[in-house]
Amino acid sequence: MFYSSYLFYIIVLIIVFIILAKGISGGIEKMVKMTMPLLFLFAIILTIRVLTLGPRALEGLTYIWKPDWELLKNWNVWLMATGQIFFTLSLGQAQIPAYASYMGENEDIARGPMIQTLLNETCEVVFGGCIAIPAIFFFFGSISADMTEGYNLAFIAMPKVMESMPGGRAFGVMWFLLLFIAGFTTIVVFLQSFISFLQDEFKVSRVKSASITIALVFFFSNLPVLFYHQGVFDDMDFWAGSLLLVVVSLLEVLLFVSSFGANALEELNRGGKIRLPRGIFYIMKYITPTYLLFLLVGWLATSAPQYMTQSNIYIWAGRIGMIALFALLEILIYTKNRRDLQ
Repeated sequence: MFYSSYLFYIIVLIIVFIILAKGISGGIEKMVKMTMPLLFLFAIILTIRVLTLGPRALEGLTYIWKPDWELLKNWNVWLMATGQIFFTLSLGQAQIPAYASYMGENEDIARGPMIQTLLNETCEVVFGGCIAIPAIFFFFGSISADMTEGYNLAFIAMPKVMESMPGGRAFGVMWFLLLFIAGFTTIVVFLQSFISFLQDEFKVSRVKSASITIALVFFFSNLPVLFYHQGVFDDMDFWAGSLLLVVVSLLEVLLFVSSFGANALEELNRGGKIRLPRGIFYIMKYITPTYLLFLLVGWLATSAPQYMTQSNIYIWAGRIGMIALFALLEILIYTKNRRDLQ
């Protein structure tokens, strides 16, 4: 079982390389045009099927939308929620600057993020919230903490649901294709930013940049793949997919506001048909940095010590790997800047 999964992991990396090597218009754009309609189609079919199972499926919606106010006292909840929002909207990462570099000076940059946010939250909140949890409630009557831990919801609980559902084999295929498309497109879009960096700053060819990128991904991703059950994946996901996104987003918003100052809103509205209100500037300048800083300080003071001590040798190996990757990126940036000064 492990060897077959690892083989598919290698195959996926090869396909990702082929798409990235073909470029943005020849590879990524074509991939998106083929996969996104399928993702929405599968999501709509699964949503309709689950919501028509019976009244008990609606109890799952109640479970999702009924708030537990006690959890708001937990700093981890705030941090994970913020990290999830930033990850899914590509904030605090390199994708937006990378793809924005291909835009014209007077592009409407307000409309694009609005459409992106609308489509993304439709998939995650509407479709995502109407498939897994309601289906589990219909067949099992409740949901346990074990079902929602890690990837148990998608790869353990949902297959059991599909086994109990009439026509479950066909809906199961749609479910796993939906997950694959979502993950696969995320990988491709994410890696383009590093390829753009190598091409623009070091004048490396497209194919060579894609080769270097995939080689680094293979090298650094083996730890979470091989030692998933030792908690390496979840730990790296927390650092890279939650905490660091908040840290980088804080730095980005401070850098943007300090760089453009009072002209920040004018820069955002340049060439746009949708005019952002003045209040956006004050949200970026005061509210967003204050919230993110308050969140980080609160987590460091309350949850960080316990989180750091609950580790094993495999988790620390993963952390060392992330530090090594970060150091490599810093060396590349330093080399580039030094070359520019010369």
